[in-house]
Amino acid sequence: MAKLISSIIMVPIAIVVIWFSLSNRATMEVDLAPLMFTVTPPVFLVVLVSFVAGFLTASLVALMSGGKRRKRARQRASRARAAERKAEQLDDKVSSLEATLAERDNARPALAPPTRPS
Repeated sequence: MAKLISSIIMVPIAIVVIWFSLSNRATMEVDLAPLMFTVTPPVFLVVLVSFVAGFLTASLVALMSGGKRRKRARQRASRARAAERKAEQLDDKVSSLEATLAERDNARPALAPPTRPS
């Protein structure tokens, strides 16, 4: 199902990117100022590289901004797992103590009923 949804989304995007690339084959001059270097790539390449660079930058910013929340979530999940383990241990201990008490109650001799003095 996920592959179908992915295909439904990605195929039209790929068609638009291919159409855009074929429509914008003209070249443009890109001056990389600090390097004193000039490149003449096709227009579509400049636009697509700009989109990819923007996407990667935004992804990196989102990843870094959510770091504290993810760390806190991991810590809380770890504490929850530790609490569950402790609860299981305590349940086992209670069960064993209840069994011990039941054995003691069964092992005690019953007291004789009280007698009336005559």
